Amino acid sequence: MGLSAAQLSKAFGARTVIVVDRIASRLEMAKELGADVVIDASREDPVKKILELTSEGVDVGFEMAGHNPVTGVQVLECIKVGDRAHFTGENTQLPINPSRHIVHKQ
Repeated sequence: MGLSAAQLSKAFGARTVIVVDRIASRLEMAKELGADVVIDASREDPVKKILELTSEGVDVGFEMAGHNPVTGVQVLECIKVGDRAHFTGENTQLPINPSRHIVHKQ
């Protein structure tokens, strides 16, 4: 699903598509399918890297893994204030901070 979201984002005009994963083959495929930046979360902190690349965060973040509560929080950490996070993966254990991740992100 994540690779499809990357392709669709690019097709619908996203200026920069960033894909984060821990599996090298998926990252390679993401490049082949048009991702502008790929981040190997097993080698570097994706939140730190995305904020370095964008300075204020992304316009839209997609969480597709679901089973990992860390990835949901990472998406919320990476979006700009007032922008959107989409959760496709189901997760009943998302440890968000309502003040930081919802109120202050608007």
